Amino acid sequence: MEPLVSTQVLKDIDEKAMNEYMIPSLLLMEHAGVKGYHRMLELSGRSADPSATLVVVAGSGNNGGDALVMAREAYLRGRRQIQILLLGTHISQSSLAHRQIIENLKLETHQVSFEEGQLDSRTRAVLEQADQIIDGILGTGLHSKVTDATAALFHAINAQRERGAQIVSVDVPSGYSDQLPATMAHVEADITLTFGLEKYGAYIPAFRRAWGEIAVVNPSFPLSLLDSASPEALRARFQDVQIPAFTAQEYKNTRGHMALLGGSETYSGAVQLTSFSAFSSGVGLVSVFTDGKVAEVIKKDRPSLIVHTVEDHLPVKSDALKGYDAVVCGPGWGEGRERQLQEILSGTVPAVLDADALASFARLVAENRITTASVPPLILTPHPGELRNMLERLSMPLWAQDSGPGGTPEAFIGALKSIARTLKVVLVYKSHIVWIVDGRKEEPVPIVVQGNNNALGVAGSGDVLSGIIGALVAGGLDAGDAAVSGVLLHQKAGELAREERRWFDSQILTDYVAAAYALAEKKGMRG
Repeated sequence: MEPLVSTQVLKDIDEKAMNEYMIPSLLLMEHAGVKGYHRMLELSGRSADPSATLVVVAGSGNNGGDALVMAREAYLRGRRQIQILLLGTHISQSSLAHRQIIENLKLETHQVSFEEGQLDSRTRAVLEQADQIIDGILGTGLHSKVTDATAALFHAINAQRERGAQIVSVDVPSGYSDQLPATMAHVEADITLTFGLEKYGAYIPAFRRAWGEIAVVNPSFPLSLLDSASPEALRARFQDVQIPAFTAQEYKNTRGHMALLGGSETYSGAVQLTSFSAFSSGVGLVSVFTDGKVAEVIKKDRPSLIVHTVEDHLPVKSDALKGYDAVVCGPGWGEGRERQLQEILSGTVPAVLDADALASFARLVAENRITTASVPPLILTPHPGELRNMLERLSMPLWAQDSGPGGTPEAFIGALKSIARTLKVVLVYKSHIVWIVDGRKEEPVPIVVQGNNNALGVAGSGDVLSGIIGALVAGGLDAGDAAVSGVLLHQKAGELAREERRWFDSQILTDYVAAAYALAEKKGMRG
């Protein structure tokens, strides 16, 4: 897994590179700009087009200097349609040196100003002709709301993006800060050239769009500094999947038996999707406990399932689940299932709670009908709305606020860790970026899985994920490992389905779950 760090960690690395390793600031800036420009060339066809108009917007700090090095490199590589917008008054010494070089090269520059509540006409005209804009306005030192003038500049840059200009941000999109929410003014980039290591803030759901495609550039930071950096989170990729270590002699009774509680007259298909995906993820047996009318439908449609009828929301006794390896509760369940869930959580079988089970769990905790210290291993899989509703029922409004779009990156990650630790659960926060926090650990390091696959945003997709995770737990994986691997398999299935079909429903998705699992098996990703 790859480390995701705070902006402060990168600032510390920058200072240590200069003060302990005696690497001059000018050299770091030179390498950042030159390497950054060539990385931009690899990612963007417009960078190689000598007729494309490049506008470089450089602030007074060091990332403004990085942007000016990129402007110089573009000029030396043959680009002639280059305009440079300068702003700021307290200019760093390194940035000042590169401003002098730009002046000596006689590249056209203009000082941005703010007149009568608007950007000056020259700045607007320069931006409007841009095919590509390099954003080097503000770096990682921002801690407070930007001025109205700077916000107006951000707005003008974003407007050009909407018109088709490509925006490339240096290190971070200007306006981003670990201490500011995404509701504050910021640049929205198509590409962000980030230095040293990836920042965890790029994967906060509310901010992800602003970072665009992320490329890491090392401006000659010593590798020992990068390797020893303390991560705020870890980014998992498909190669981090673990699947149960089944032998060739396994059969249905040794590949895990999963109990599934869910289904209602309105959502009878949810349990079928969950069971399809569980079978596609290696489980040997699935027993469904559901309402009578739903049971008849399932028995008819899915003869491979063992179906038990639960009448009138009566609880399934925990003793009845002793022979199971995992239980999944919630898909299509409907409200008012607290009695069933309370009985299940009085046992010892690891449980995955999704959808309606999340609301029932929150009520049980809020009413002190269960204590989180005495329940079996739990995996909770809320999407943002479900998490907010859970926290409101639990009288945790600040965490609901901090984990929403109005929270800062620092508050977001802090809230998820606090929620998971307080409830002693593995929390799977489902969004276009998935965050997984194992609250059973004293100091959990969140794990991030990038999705950005809108084709997965389809009815029943969450039911499919629950089935995958439940199957992995039933197969013997620890709850935390099963959550991470389940999310990765789900994302890979969505990726395969998108590549082949573009749009799909969740029943089709289950076929690709099997393909993703087979790919992991082929690569030997055994837990």
